[in-house]
Amino acid sequence: LHAKPRSLKAGTMFELLMDPTNPSKKAQIEFGGFGVAPNKDIVLNFMHEGQNMQVSMPDPDAAISASSGSGTRKAEPGNPHHLGTVVPGELLSYSVNIGDVLKAGKPLCVLESMKMEMKISVPDEMDGLQVKALPCKGRTKEKQGDILAPGDLLLEMQES
Repeated sequence: LHAKPRSLKAGTMFELLMDPTNPSKKAQIEFGGFGVAPNKDIVLNFMHEGQNMQVSMPDPDAAISASSGSGTRKAEPGNPHHLGTVVPGELLSYSVNIGDVLKAGKPLCVLESMKMEMKISVPDEMDGLQVKALPCKGRTKEKQGDILAPGDLLLEMQES
């Protein structure tokens, strides 16, 4: 497990404890290899009891900074400079611009979810940070806004 990243060989067998109170209950898992999802996430393939399973995760080697042309990507969990979307929906508009200093409680953006508009305010923990990137596209007269899933990067910030 302390090898070079993504060097685990296909066919490697794992044994998982199924019940921590009963060490004799174990499951055999076979690693099937690495892949890449259409959104560039890393896909790990496993086999358990004849069933193929896939687990995907963000590629840690992907570009660190979002830009306005990069489309939706996942917010990095635990990164204080990333704000992820909490609810699924369409981004209608941002109320901030790149370079703005955020103020807690002020309008941040508007999302539409289940035919309802939701006005999202700046969270307290982001007070005083500067907007670095607006990675999503809002709705225009001609085009629909980006459709966001929970965890998609909504806003990237930096120290002001």
